[in-house]
Amino acid sequence: MGDMARLSSNALTISSLGRGNRSLNRVVREIDIQREIEVHRATAEARLAAYKVDGLAAFTGHAMERVTEVDMTRRALAGEDPALNAMLGRLEYNFVRRVEGMQSQLFNGFSH
Repeated sequence: MGDMARLSSNALTISSLGRGNRSLNRVVREIDIQREIEVHRATAEARLAAYKVDGLAAFTGHAMERVTEVDMTRRALAGEDPALNAMLGRLEYNFVRRVEGMQSQLFNGFSH
């Protein structure tokens, strides 16, 4: 093989290596982009979970205050009357059940 043929062959090899590097760089860039997307998605999910915890804590605290108020009202209204206490007790029990249902359904609309 002559010198010109060897130079031409080397030039083609170098040229194809350059294209390979560009292709490799593109793949690396795509992997970096995918990693950034995954990190962003994981961060967003963590923030949403934290907001859910904060919301659930706020709801639970408010519910506990209201249940306590309802219980105190029942006791004050019923006094020593066992029949009235039983009727009001059923209403209080239903109230507590409804609050528990609301609490358990609070974030069912969101995917995990």
